[in-house]
Amino acid sequence: AGTSISYKPLLWWVHPLATLSGQAYFSGNHAKGLTIETQQGQIRVLGTTFVVNTLNTKLFVACLQGKVEFRNGTASALLTDNMQTVVDNGKIETTKIVDKESIVGWTKGIFSYDNKPLDEVVKDIERYYNINVESPAGIDTLRYSGRFTNDKAPQEVLSILGRPYGLTFNIKK
Repeated sequence: AGTSISYKPLLWWVHPLATLSGQAYFSGNHAKGLTIETQQGQIRVLGTTFVVNTLNTKLFVACLQGKVEFRNGTASALLTDNMQTVVDNGKIETTKIVDKESIVGWTKGIFSYDNKPLDEVVKDIERYYNINVESPAGIDTLRYSGRFTNDKAPQEVLSILGRPYGLTFNIKK
């Protein structure tokens, strides 16, 4: 949900280029060099498995296997196996991947979070379930670690999410 990708089929054989907005999982051997354009910068790929997420104002790229190069006007990063980078307001932070499930679990209906800002988790839930959530004030200062699966109803997920903080989330009608 909330993702779009486009490419030009006739030019693909000369220069594989796709434009992405949202979240995508890529896997394969891109012998000619695949390039992914996002609003935050460009990702160049050579035979790899990786995840790109542009859903919030940040750009998140995780290289699970192979090699990925990220570039924009002010920053660049070369990622190899089990590395990730986050670009936020021009700042780039590259680290090792600690929890693969939090990165690719969504491809299997598992949503896993490790110390993620609570307001970002709520945004994910809104997108996954195509709902709007009324959130209590101040949740942007809270962090969340936990997991749920997409077989749960949205209100049940919101209840699980709010329980550790004594918060109640409501779905807007």
